[in-house]
This record gives sequence, structure tokens and C-alpha cells, in this order.
Amino acid sequence: MRGKLVLILSLAVNVVLGITLLSFSPSSRRGADETRGRLFVVTNTPTRIAKTNILLRSRLFSWQDLESSNYDLYVLNLRGIGCPESTVRDIILADVNQVFARRRQELNSSTNDPPWWRSEPDPEELRASVQKAQALEEERRKLLTRLLGPNWEETPEAEPDPVVLAGPALGLLSAEQKQTVQDIVASSRHAVRDYIKQCRQAGESPDPAALAKLREETRRQLEQHLSPLQLEEFLLRYSSNASQLREELRGFNATPEEFRKLFQATDALDRQLQLLADDGDPATAARRRELEQQREKIIRESLDADRYDAYRALRDNDYKLALMDAQEAGAPAKAGRALYEINHAAAAEKERLRNDPNLTPEEMEEELKELEQQRLAARADLLGQELPPEARPKPPPSWQHNALPGETLEGLSLLYRVPLSELLQANPGLSAGNIPAGQNVKIPPRQTPFVPPQLIPTLAPRK
Repeated sequence: MRGKLVLILSLAVNVVLGITLLSFSPSSRRGADETRGRLFVVTNTPTRIAKTNILLRSRLFSWQDLESSNYDLYVLNLRGIGCPESTVRDIILADVNQVFARRRQELNSSTNDPPWWRSEPDPEELRASVQKAQALEEERRKLLTRLLGPNWEETPEAEPDPVVLAGPALGLLSAEQKQTVQDIVASSRHAVRDYIKQCRQAGESPDPAALAKLREETRRQLEQHLSPLQLEEFLLRYSSNASQLREELRGFNATPEEFRKLFQATDALDRQLQLLADDGDPATAARRRELEQQREKIIRESLDADRYDAYRALRDNDYKLALMDAQEAGAPAKAGRALYEINHAAAAEKERLRNDPNLTPEEMEEELKELEQQRLAARADLLGQELPPEARPKPPPSWQHNALPGETLEGLSLLYRVPLSELLQANPGLSAGNIPAGQNVKIPPRQTPFVPPQLIPTLAPRK
């Protein structure tokens, strides 16, 4: 009996050992390995779970299990692990935008150095560049629409194109240096965008001085990684001041040398002007006027006379008209500049007369007519022309002034704006002192023509 029990126990142990060996056979291991390599196992077959004292350690999650060079598979993997749809969009959009940003950078790197001194680019080059950029953007949009559906455009827009680091100095930067510059530019753009967004959310307008400070910080960072020559080349192409100068010179057709010279002359002054808050403070306003006058002077000194005329004509329509007037009369360009000064001074005098409270409407009208006749006479003399009879100034009439008690010739000279010497000559019996009450004083017409003092040498009698 005991022998039968030992035999049964031995047989049971052998069966268990056989089953164990069978479970660890190569075929069984291959099946386990194949199952382990699968990301997802889905089955509808009910299974009986047998208890065992063998512990199976779960494999750690790896992001490489999800990533794929195939975007369609990548999206399926993300959704398969239960990622929310908004998270899927964020991940895929960021990855796609990064890939296409690199492709835009490669596209820009393959182009030549753009004509940074021109206000308007070459039409053919611009058309070709725009077509390539549009094709790349269309490819990006189609891919995102296929992966995420038509509503992906509700997410933030793609990053702006990177700058083109080409040119004699920037083109020699290493790949690492170029990436550093691109990172600084991207960070600057984000800072400006975030600041403007904050202002809009607060219902405020962006402060130009605050934007100028952000640009100054970007320039400071670039100075740490670029040489002075490289920095200037970058600023000529991409700085806000260079963009402003290109817009200012629109139609001027500046050469590269002219643009570089004007930028070097105005950049420091423009930076000071941009940092001055336009807050209505009298001291700040005075400082701005001073800097603007310095800027105009330095531009005039940086260009020759003819090119400065062309520059002024772009900005001041009255100046352009004066140059055209002189050109039509066959006069040199300096005559056009003098004619502009005459017209400018006449306009200032006209404004003064209109604001003079001591003039009656009739007197003001008479004064304005006389002023215009004097302006025409000065213009004709400057251009060597004869005034037509109807435009020649009429001799102004003289009149009598009945003196009041305490009046003097000096006072009448100021009142009628007639030199004291002419009053004494017209009234030989009177002195410069007090005039007897009731005395009739002859007031001669004003003989001095209207000529701005700074133009007296220019308007000297012709030989």
C-alpha cells in the first residue's frame, strides 16, 4: 500500500516537471518574444486565468514605441494609448512645424544674399521666392489636414521664416553660430509677440519705448556672438531701424554704399529717439526735436547736394514743387532750394499776419496781398524772370496819422512797421521825440521788399 502511494507521488512529480520543461521550450520562448514585441494585443476570446507563483515583470513604457517616421502610424499610436485629441494635435503640430521650419531654413540658405539696401526687392526674385514658400506652406497644410482633420487651423500658426544668414560676413558663420543667431531671433520674436498679446488683452496700445527696449536686448545678445562686422551686416538686413530707413528711402533708389552710409549715420540717433517716451513732457519733446534736427543735418552731410535734393523731395511735397519750378525755369538746383526757403518764409509770415490781433480784416487782406506780391517779385528775381504787368506790385499808398498825446515817431515806426529813418525823411519838421497832439504825420509806404534774411546773399542783384 505504501509502495503504491510512493509510485503515485513519483508519477505526479514527473508530470509537473514535464509540464515545466515544456513551458520553457524554445518554441514557447519564441511565442513570448513575439508577443512582447507587439504594442497592442486585442482579443475577444474569454480566457481562464490560472494562479501561479511565477511573477511576470511588466515592461517599462518607452516613447520610442510610439514615435515613427510615418506620421499616420505616429498618430495611431498616440490615439492608441488614449491621448486626448487636443494633446495629439499639439504634439503632431509642434513636430510638423519643426520639420517644415528646418526645410524653410534650408530653402532660405540656398538663396543668394537679398538686396538689403533696396526699398523694394527685385520682382522676379520675389516672385520665385514667394512661389517656393507658398508651395512649402501648402504641403505643410495638406499634411496637417490629412493627419488632424480640417479643424487643426484653430491651433497657433506656424513660426515665421528664419532669417537668411548670407553675405560676405554672415555667410562665413559656422552651423553652430548660425543656429545661435536663429535662436536669438526666434526668442526676440516671441518676446515681442507676447508683449503685444498682453497689451491687447489689457486693452492697451503697445508702448514704442518698451518695444525699443526689447530690440536693444536682442542687439545686446547678438553682440555677444557676432563680430562688429557681422553685427553690422545683420543689422543692415534685419534691424527695425534698417527697415524704417528702407521705407523712408522708398523711391530714392539708394545704392548699397549710400544706404550703408545713411544707416551708420542715423542708427544711433534713431535708437535714442525710439527710447524717448512720447508722453507730452516738454523736456522730452525738446530733446526729440533736437535729435530730429541732428538727424536731418547728418543726412544732409552724408549726401551730395543733388542726392539730398532727391531725398528731401521724397519727404516734402513743397520742396519737390520748388525744385520742379526752378527746373522748368532752367535754373540750377540751388535756385530751387532758395525758392523753397522763400515760399517757406512767406508761409510763416502769412500765418503771423492771420494771428495778429492788431490788424483789422481790411488791413490783413491788404497785408496778405502785399506779401504775395513780394513773394512773386523775389521768385522772379531769383529765377531771372520778368513779372507780368498784372502781377507787378502796385505802389502802396501813403497816409496821414493824427498824433495822439504822448505818441512818438519811434512808436509809430513800430506800429506801422516802417523804419524810423523813413519817417524822419517823410516828416522833416519832426524829431524822434514826442509829437504834438493833433499833428498830422505822413506815413510813407514800406519800401523794403520781403526777403528772408538768410537768402539776401543769394538774391544779390544780377550782373
